[in-house]
Amino acid sequence: MLNDLGSWCLLSFLCCACNQTPSGSKDAAPSAAPAPVAAVPAAASVAPEAPLSDEAAEKMALDTTIAFMKTAVADKQRFPMKDAKNYTADDDPNKLLGRPGQYLTKMAWTVSGGDATLEVFRNLDDAKKRADYVDQIGKSSPMFLQYVYLNAKRSAVLRLPKDATPATAKDWQTMFEAL
Repeated sequence: MLNDLGSWCLLSFLCCACNQTPSGSKDAAPSAAPAPVAAVPAAASVAPEAPLSDEAAEKMALDTTIAFMKTAVADKQRFPMKDAKNYTADDDPNKLLGRPGQYLTKMAWTVSGGDATLEVFRNLDDAKKRADYVDQIGKSSPMFLQYVYLNAKRSAVLRLPKDATPATAKDWQTMFEAL
């Protein structure tokens, strides 16, 4: 859903600055299976928000992704990212990007030997549904456990692999919630 060429260029620059591969590159291949991870409760409920226009929702999603990348790039030691990829509606492995009730942007990378994902939604309700869905999958099958964090202000979900140490996951959580 990244329609703004200037924003796309900035996001690609940030990925390159982090020595990563932006989406659209033949070097970035999504992993075949999602990494299992350990669930963490989502944020407390927040009052309903006014619906965003399509343009405002896409801008918010893009701004969130850029803010996340800037923060990670600024502290590569604390937030290492390998093989970063920004998905499009054409190459999203779940085929959910841009669909009704689903994420507007999706980014994935490898951390602690597993896949991590940032998904940004049109509204908090959709983000909560996704966080709950992923959490339930992990609870039903420990093989798919993940650390799952919800940023209510940004309508975003961060998922980290269960192989991440609790301290590492806490660092990512703190950074994500401060966006």
